[in-house]
Amino acid sequence: MQDKSDSRENSEYDQLILNYFASMDIEGLRMHLNATYSYQETSKEIFLNVLEKAFNSLRQENSELIISRGKCCSETCGNKQNSGFRFIGNKTKDYLDLIFNIKDDDIKDIYSCGEFCSDDNTKELANQYSIFINADDRLDFYKSDLYYQKVELASNAYNEIVFEPPRPIDFEKLESWVLEHSFSIELIGGFDIFAPRMKWSPFLRLYEELSEIYNFIKVNAAEIDQANREFEAINEESEYIDWILFNETMVKNAPFVWNYEYQGEGNYYAKTETAQPIHFNGIKMLAFFDFLKNYDKKLSELLDKYNALSLEEEMEIMQSDPDKDFSEIFNLRFHLKRRATLREYGVELSLYLRG
Repeated sequence: MQDKSDSRENSEYDQLILNYFASMDIEGLRMHLNATYSYQETSKEIFLNVLEKAFNSLRQENSELIISRGKCCSETCGNKQNSGFRFIGNKTKDYLDLIFNIKDDDIKDIYSCGEFCSDDNTKELANQYSIFINADDRLDFYKSDLYYQKVELASNAYNEIVFEPPRPIDFEKLESWVLEHSFSIELIGGFDIFAPRMKWSPFLRLYEELSEIYNFIKVNAAEIDQANREFEAINEESEYIDWILFNETMVKNAPFVWNYEYQGEGNYYAKTETAQPIHFNGIKMLAFFDFLKNYDKKLSELLDKYNALSLEEEMEIMQSDPDKDFSEIFNLRFHLKRRATLREYGVELSLYLRG
């Protein structure tokens, strides 16, 4: 273990716990952290389960975490000036900031810190990990019979879609799932990004995303098929331009489809907030993803060629009014129109303006 903390000594027990953090040894922490205390307002078991997920991610590319002593430097947090440690991946520089409540050589609490100042002024940090505890995992949260009913409904619905390994989901399966679990949504309530995160939050988010896909395909299935047939028949660049411009409204109304990846042989995987990717197949689902893939790829090619703004001009426009919607400058129609206008004034922009 590399320890970059200052000369202040830790007790034998405190150092033992820090060593387990540095080596990402979750079993050592389970064995030696005191279960009579709460950690970040939840039980030791729940806290360590969340911490274990962070360790699993950090352990993929790091062999150990380097320790740097520091404190909370927030001006508004009630934990201001409380001391703790920064744990930094020795390879990736991803890090985790934790405040330690140590009294009488005993660790009485550990909690995540969002505004941590390291005594070593560590630089070149990468991604920050946090320990996030659901509202209903807090020890003071009251759990009624209705609460348990909501958790069960959400868990059952979620597990019908998310599998390890992923199972194929076609449009008919998606439709059945969305309609069947509309009652659960009515009982629990829809997804609200500002609401406290609960055990059922992953289901609410997943339902929102999948129902948007379902509704879009249901309304636009015929138009999607027509667009795909037309795309396959195109031979000239001018036809691709017309195709992009004609379908831009449909694409604008399409749901955001996370980070989807084409696997070949008619399979798509979409990465969501879920632990596993969602595997889509079937005629309607594949037509939908093929349409988006073809549109995104061709639009990117045409924008590279016909972009009518230099990087400096784009930044100047965006900085002129920070509250303005600048989506139009990433729109092919905007750039073609700008080129036509400049051409009327005798200015002929070169293709591939950005190199």
